[in-house]
Amino acid sequence: MRGKKVFNDIISEQDDKGGRKGRNDDLLELRNTCMIARYYYYCKFRSKSFEEILRRMAKEFFITPIRISRIIQENIAAIKEMKEKEVSVYHLQATWPQFKW
Repeated sequence: MRGKKVFNDIISEQDDKGGRKGRNDDLLELRNTCMIARYYYYCKFRSKSFEEILRRMAKEFFITPIRISRIIQENIAAIKEMKEKEVSVYHLQATWPQFKW
């Protein structure tokens, strides 16, 4: 089959790396932190309903609304902390410049 050698070379390189396979916990934590900031933004500065926020975030992060809801529930303390510190849009822009705030 044409291209099979290239494909097999790529797969064998990945297999040789060893270590733990699967999701990277550091990347998941970073994603969740970003999601919490995005949720805070939609609540505080855009006054969206919970359902609308979940729909928007599902499109942005390619995750089901149910999973987003669980992540929000698991990180409610971080959301409260952002609210207490009165995090500004400017701070969010500086921290997550890839989003339109």
